Amino acid sequence: MAKETSSDDANAGLSPNRSYSTFAPALNQVRASTRRRLGVGDEALVIWDVIVSGIATLVDDDDGRTPTQKIEELVDRQFPEGLPEREMELYLARFTSMANDGLPSWIRKMQHAGGKRFLRRVLGSAQYDELDAALKKDLAIIGLGLRRGLRAAMPYISALDSAWSFLPEAQRKEFSNLGKVETVFLEMLLDVDAALERIVDASLLEGLLEARPDEVEALRKDDFASLARTMREIVAGRAHVTASGLGNVVTRKIDGAKAALEYSPDAVSQAANSLIELLDRLLRAAFTDDEVLAWTKTNYGDWKEMTYVTPDGRERPTKKAQALCFSYAGAVVQQRQVLNELAAVSLREARSQLQRYKHADSATPAEKLAILSVMDVINSFIHYVIGFVWAQSAADGIERLRRSLADP
Repeated sequence: MAKETSSDDANAGLSPNRSYSTFAPALNQVRASTRRRLGVGDEALVIWDVIVSGIATLVDDDDGRTPTQKIEELVDRQFPEGLPEREMELYLARFTSMANDGLPSWIRKMQHAGGKRFLRRVLGSAQYDELDAALKKDLAIIGLGLRRGLRAAMPYISALDSAWSFLPEAQRKEFSNLGKVETVFLEMLLDVDAALERIVDASLLEGLLEARPDEVEALRKDDFASLARTMREIVAGRAHVTASGLGNVVTRKIDGAKAALEYSPDAVSQAANSLIELLDRLLRAAFTDDEVLAWTKTNYGDWKEMTYVTPDGRERPTKKAQALCFSYAGAVVQQRQVLNELAAVSLREARSQLQRYKHADSATPAEKLAILSVMDVINSFIHYVIGFVWAQSAADGIERLRRSLADP
């Protein structure tokens, strides 16, 4: 059968400039009427082209531009004259649908046995095979982008692991939206990474992109213990760098706790007191009690154990409320974030456990291990909350915190 083209139908309006997608231009040569039978609207094809090209541009190590510069150039190239508001709404709706559904329904149809038979009959074997090969190349680019994103997220996932595994079962019940998690989050990431193995084919990327050596193969589960240990070390290192940016108060307390565990005769007691002083100083430096109370009532008024009343009748925020306000950098909560909540609750639990060791007379291996676990949680909190959440908040947030910590 002759190759079906869209010469008598309108094309999807793909950019004539360079596109990393091989599938979108190939499918653009199919009659618009046939594309519509598959449920492929013109705007969907353009969005697919932008997504694939965007991912490829972002993971291109030979391109030295910032991610923002790459995306801006890509959008300008694809839509040089901009988009009317009505069309923009259409594209956004389609993009949102794709994001929610994962692979678009028309891609799944093309991979289904019935869809394959339909396309082979309508297009002919040659054009169908061309489309199939092009789709595999595009999926390889998407898979590479997902794998790189997963690898970049691993330290944050490891921080989440530390927070989650530290909580007793009763505390975990506060996070019903996480479901009944039976395995650690880092292990879940490995499962996803392994699932990408069937589409991340380096041979399909030849001439388009070059995968990094460690991205060609999935991470191995039998190396999980080593990987988890490496991630904890990375989190600790990044937390130390973040803490250094706040002045020497935070790093001095953390380093003092480490030194105490290694050299002090009352190692556990000294380390616990040093870490308690650090947490209290950090939370107090960020926001006043009145600020925390106002923030709590506005954003988490339905949560329990957020305030207490002093003997003289004054209402004060609990450590849980302080940590939660801190985990959002004191910003108005547009949508509650489970990671922020988990970071806050785990920090509160960490401080509670430290209280048990303030007056420890011994320094057994089990007690030292408990302190090290608390330090993992503190490092995770600093890495995620200060290194990420605060960095995304108001520009003067970190500077304000640094000045407050510097005050005696």
